[in-house]
Amino acid sequence: MIRGVLFLLLALNLAYLAYGLHRAQTSDVYGGVPPLELAPGTLDLELLASERDPEPFPGFGPEERLSDPAPR
Repeated sequence: MIRGVLFLLLALNLAYLAYGLHRAQTSDVYGGVPPLELAPGTLDLELLASERDPEPFPGFGPEERLSDPAPR
């Protein structure tokens, strides 16, 4: 009896997951949404060059590692 109930729950869970995966692949959730437009009087922001291509943090490159203080 318990095995049958557990098997039924497992089958229902697998069917629910399969249906969810199928539905996610076949539906276009944002299909009817128009593209965003700027309202009159709003600002058009641009990124600074430093925000687009950030420099790596100094001191982390292989050429800037400290040498071993104790000679071998």
